[in-house]
Amino acid sequence: MKKLALWFVLLACVCTGSANAQSGQFSVGIVTSQFINTAQDDGYLSTIKNPAGFGVILGYQFHEKAGVGFTGEYMHGDMNNVLGEEKNFRSTVSFFVFPVKLQHTRFYISWGLAFNNRRWEYEDKSDETDMQPNFRGGIGLDYSLTPNVAVNLDVGMYGDGMNYLGSGSTIGIRYTL
Repeated sequence: MKKLALWFVLLACVCTGSANAQSGQFSVGIVTSQFINTAQDDGYLSTIKNPAGFGVILGYQFHEKAGVGFTGEYMHGDMNNVLGEEKNFRSTVSFFVFPVKLQHTRFYISWGLAFNNRRWEYEDKSDETDMQPNFRGGIGLDYSLTPNVAVNLDVGMYGDGMNYLGSGSTIGIRYTL
């Protein structure tokens, strides 16, 4: 699994590095997120009762119609049906395609790899940690408030390659450098 993660990160770096010769645009922003679990076994996105979090996004648009992004999100809270707390850091590397752009709105399709680094702190037994990789696909839109500031809405689905695990949605604001 570490090799898969390394290859994916290297691919993102190569795409970003080769794009530096072009006139690209870097962006940075903040997001809030909400997740919905649908899996019934150990494949939950989170065991938190109300899995909501916050994070940052870094992006690089290397072509008018394509870009790459990194999102880091953190959430914590009480677990469902267990006495204890989950702390979850999710990092995602995604590729974006922008097929349609209207006057102030840009729609996109994204896909990538998300890594859940979870820690469960139980009240009645030893703590546990887990790193769970998931595939992510999504759609979204950026609405420009000014030439450099945009509001972002995104909906994504998560899976482990064999099973659909759940969905997530984010809203954020991004500044283009």
